[in-house]
Amino acid sequence: MILRRFPRATIEGVDFAAKMIEAARARLAPFGAHMSFRLADYGSAPLGGPVEAIVSALSIHHLEHEAKRRLFREIHAALAPGGIFVNADQSLGATPEVEAAYQCRWEQDLRAARVGDEDFAAALARAGLDRSATFPDQLAWLEEAGFKDADIAWKRHRFTVFCARKQGQAASCSVTP
Repeated sequence: MILRRFPRATIEGVDFAAKMIEAARARLAPFGAHMSFRLADYGSAPLGGPVEAIVSALSIHHLEHEAKRRLFREIHAALAPGGIFVNADQSLGATPEVEAAYQCRWEQDLRAARVGDEDFAAALARAGLDRSATFPDQLAWLEEAGFKDADIAWKRHRFTVFCARKQGQAASCSVTP
Protein backbone atom coordinates (compact mmCIF):
# COMPACT_ATOMS: atom_id res chain seq x y z
CA MET A 1 0.00 0.00 0.00
CA ILE A 2 2.80 2.40 0.87
CA LEU A 3 4.69 1.84 -2.36
CA ARG A 4 1.53 2.22 -4.42
CA ARG A 5 0.92 5.59 -2.76
CA PHE A 6 4.60 6.63 -2.74
CA PRO A 7 6.19 4.79 -5.70
CA ARG A 8 9.63 6.40 -5.25
CA ALA A 9 9.90 5.42 -1.58
CA THR A 10 12.24 2.74 -0.31
CA ILE A 11 11.16 0.40 2.44
CA GLU A 12 13.07 -1.89 4.77
CA GLY A 13 11.05 -4.77 6.19
CA VAL A 14 12.25 -6.02 9.57
CA ASP A 15 11.16 -9.23 11.28
CA PHE A 16 12.77 -11.72 13.64
CA ALA A 17 11.20 -14.70 11.84
CA ALA A 18 13.06 -15.86 8.74
CA LYS A 19 9.84 -17.44 7.46
CA MET A 20 8.07 -14.05 7.55
CA ILE A 21 10.99 -12.35 5.77
CA GLU A 22 10.93 -14.96 3.01
CA ALA A 23 7.14 -14.66 2.60
CA ALA A 24 7.42 -10.86 2.40
CA ARG A 25 10.34 -11.08 -0.05
CA ALA A 26 8.26 -13.30 -2.36
CA ARG A 27 5.09 -11.22 -2.07
CA LEU A 28 6.86 -7.90 -2.56
CA ALA A 29 9.29 -8.99 -5.30
CA PRO A 30 7.49 -6.84 -7.90
CA PHE A 31 8.73 -3.73 -6.06
CA GLY A 32 12.35 -4.73 -6.67
CA ALA A 33 14.97 -2.31 -5.36
CA HIS A 34 12.33 -0.33 -3.45
CA MET A 35 12.25 -3.17 -0.89
CA SER A 36 14.95 -4.56 1.35
CA PHE A 37 14.66 -6.95 4.26
CA ARG A 38 16.50 -7.39 7.54
CA LEU A 39 16.27 -10.35 9.87
CA ALA A 40 16.34 -8.74 13.32
CA ASP A 41 14.39 -8.34 16.53
CA TYR A 42 13.16 -4.75 16.35
CA GLY A 43 12.58 -4.90 20.09
CA SER A 44 16.33 -4.92 20.67
CA ALA A 45 18.09 -4.20 17.34
CA PRO A 46 18.87 -0.58 16.43
CA LEU A 47 16.26 0.95 14.13
CA GLY A 48 18.67 3.30 12.38
CA GLY A 49 17.41 6.54 11.00
CA PRO A 50 16.59 9.18 10.48
CA VAL A 51 13.63 7.92 8.44
CA GLU A 52 10.44 9.62 7.31
CA ALA A 53 8.07 6.91 8.53
CA ILE A 54 7.92 3.74 10.57
CA VAL A 55 4.93 1.45 10.05
CA SER A 56 4.04 -1.67 11.99
CA ALA A 57 1.12 -4.04 11.64
CA LEU A 58 -0.09 -6.69 14.07
CA SER A 59 3.25 -7.10 15.75
CA ILE A 60 3.98 -4.77 18.69
CA HIS A 61 1.22 -6.34 20.81
CA HIS A 62 3.50 -9.38 21.19
CA LEU A 63 5.95 -7.35 23.31
CA GLU A 64 5.77 -6.97 27.07
CA HIS A 65 4.55 -3.52 28.11
CA GLU A 66 7.96 -2.19 29.13
CA ALA A 67 9.38 -3.36 25.80
CA LYS A 68 6.58 -1.48 24.00
CA ARG A 69 7.47 1.68 25.90
CA ARG A 70 11.15 1.27 25.06
CA LEU A 71 10.33 0.59 21.39
CA PHE A 72 8.17 3.73 21.16
CA ARG A 73 11.16 5.75 22.44
CA GLU A 74 13.43 4.08 19.86
CA ILE A 75 10.92 4.79 17.09
CA HIS A 76 10.72 8.44 18.11
CA ALA A 77 14.52 8.69 18.06
CA ALA A 78 14.73 7.00 14.63
CA LEU A 79 12.26 9.38 12.97
CA ALA A 80 13.34 12.53 11.19
CA PRO A 81 11.67 15.74 12.40
CA GLY A 82 8.10 15.66 11.14
CA GLY A 83 8.31 11.87 10.62
CA ILE A 84 5.31 9.68 11.26
CA PHE A 85 4.74 6.41 13.12
CA VAL A 86 1.73 4.28 12.18
CA ASN A 87 0.91 1.19 14.22
CA ALA A 88 -1.98 -1.00 13.07
CA ASP A 89 -2.35 -3.39 15.95
CA GLN A 90 -4.72 -4.68 18.56
CA SER A 91 -5.58 -3.19 21.92
CA LEU A 92 -6.81 -4.71 25.13
CA GLY A 93 -10.32 -3.82 26.22
CA ALA A 94 -10.46 -1.16 28.94
CA THR A 95 -12.36 -3.48 31.31
CA PRO A 96 -12.73 -7.27 31.53
CA GLU A 97 -16.28 -6.89 30.17
CA VAL A 98 -15.11 -4.86 27.16
CA GLU A 99 -12.29 -7.35 26.51
CA ALA A 100 -14.80 -10.25 26.65
CA ALA A 101 -16.97 -8.44 24.09
CA TYR A 102 -13.91 -7.86 21.85
CA GLN A 103 -13.01 -11.56 22.11
CA CYS A 104 -16.56 -12.65 21.29
CA ARG A 105 -16.70 -10.36 18.25
CA TRP A 106 -13.29 -11.55 17.01
CA GLU A 107 -14.41 -15.18 17.27
CA GLN A 108 -17.65 -14.33 15.44
CA ASP A 109 -15.65 -12.62 12.69
CA LEU A 110 -13.42 -15.69 12.30
CA ARG A 111 -16.46 -17.97 12.04
CA ALA A 112 -18.15 -15.61 9.56
CA ALA A 113 -14.98 -15.76 7.44
CA ARG A 114 -15.41 -19.56 7.44
CA VAL A 115 -12.11 -20.20 9.19
CA GLY A 116 -11.76 -23.96 9.62
CA ASP A 117 -11.70 -25.61 13.05
CA GLU A 118 -7.96 -26.31 12.92
CA ASP A 119 -7.07 -22.75 11.93
CA PHE A 120 -9.56 -21.40 14.50
CA ALA A 121 -7.88 -23.42 17.26
CA ALA A 122 -4.44 -22.23 16.09
CA ALA A 123 -5.62 -18.60 16.14
CA LEU A 124 -6.92 -19.03 19.69
CA ALA A 125 -3.61 -20.57 20.77
CA ARG A 126 -1.63 -17.68 19.20
CA ALA A 127 -3.92 -15.15 20.88
CA GLY A 128 -2.99 -16.68 24.22
CA LEU A 129 0.55 -15.37 23.67
CA ASP A 130 -0.56 -11.77 23.07
CA ARG A 131 0.53 -8.99 25.43
CA SER A 132 -1.96 -6.33 24.37
CA ALA A 133 -2.29 -3.03 26.20
CA THR A 134 -5.28 -0.70 26.37
CA PHE A 135 -5.35 2.07 23.81
CA PRO A 136 -5.22 4.80 26.52
CA ASP A 137 -2.02 3.20 27.86
CA GLN A 138 -0.49 3.06 24.37
CA LEU A 139 -1.37 6.69 23.67
CA ALA A 140 0.21 7.68 26.99
CA TRP A 141 3.37 5.68 26.17
CA LEU A 142 3.60 7.38 22.76
CA GLU A 143 3.36 10.79 24.42
CA GLU A 144 5.91 9.71 27.05
CA ALA A 145 8.25 8.73 24.17
CA GLY A 146 8.09 12.29 22.83
CA PHE A 147 5.17 12.23 20.41
CA LYS A 148 2.93 15.21 21.12
CA ASP A 149 0.02 14.41 18.82
CA ALA A 150 -0.50 10.66 19.15
CA ASP A 151 -4.03 9.68 18.19
CA ILE A 152 -6.21 6.83 17.01
CA ALA A 153 -6.90 7.12 13.28
CA TRP A 154 -9.20 4.09 13.12
CA LYS A 155 -10.63 1.54 15.53
CA ARG A 156 -12.84 -1.52 15.18
CA HIS A 157 -13.25 -3.38 18.45
CA ARG A 158 -9.72 -4.35 19.53
CA PHE A 159 -8.10 -3.51 16.19
CA THR A 160 -6.64 -0.02 16.34
CA VAL A 161 -4.55 2.18 14.05
CA PHE A 162 -2.38 4.56 16.03
CA CYS A 163 -0.70 7.53 14.34
CA ALA A 164 1.91 9.77 15.89
CA ARG A 165 4.13 12.44 14.36
CA LYS A 166 7.48 13.57 15.66
CA GLN A 167 7.49 17.29 16.17
CA GLY A 168 9.72 19.43 14.05
CA GLN A 169 10.08 20.57 10.52
CA ALA A 170 9.24 17.85 8.03
CA ALA A 171 11.99 16.96 5.61
CA SER A 172 12.34 19.36 2.72
CA CYS A 173 11.90 16.72 0.01
CA SER A 174 8.40 15.77 -0.91
CA VAL A 175 7.17 12.44 -2.17
CA THR A 176 4.61 12.57 -4.92
CA PRO A 177 2.61 9.60 -6.12
